[in-house]
Amino acid sequence: MKKFIIDAFLKPLLAIIFFLGFGGFFVFGGFQSVKVKLKKGVDNSVNGKITRSHLFGFYTVSTDIEEIREAAIETRRTSTAGSGRSGPLLASGLVLVTRSGGTPLFLGFSNVDDDLKHEIKNTLNRYIRSENTDSFQDTFIVRNLFGWVGLPFFLIGIIGVLSWPVTIIAGWQKRGGAGSDAA
Repeated sequence: MKKFIIDAFLKPLLAIIFFLGFGGFFVFGGFQSVKVKLKKGVDNSVNGKITRSHLFGFYTVSTDIEEIREAAIETRRTSTAGSGRSGPLLASGLVLVTRSGGTPLFLGFSNVDDDLKHEIKNTLNRYIRSENTDSFQDTFIVRNLFGWVGLPFFLIGIIGVLSWPVTIIAGWQKRGGAGSDAA
């Protein structure tokens, strides 16, 4: 019975947790979309709402932003301790700058998709600086290397979840079914 529990439950569970966790982490950050709705007030101040969507729309979070001054690309230094590199690694992210600070447009900072970040920044700043446009709405989609690296692992984890009952039944039949405990 102990071998059955280990082979049919514990080993598949640990594999599924690994594949879903590792793949899910990369898919979460690498495949995201942001819906931006902005509106100008009476004094030409820009207020809006960003709705960030991850995991192909299964996880969504919205943030209200007031008094947006500009869209900017912020660069941060990341630690490289133990990586064998000399010097820091720079990662950038797109932020909406307000009077109270910056609100990241996408989750996480990375060193990929620089051209897309600049294109989105320019699009948002054109609206913010224009005086004859009242509202702005657009959806920006990121599908970068992180998501593509994590996707196979995530799919293997999903296949593992779906095939787990077959593994349990096969293990049960291999050990002789319900009547084998009596022997």
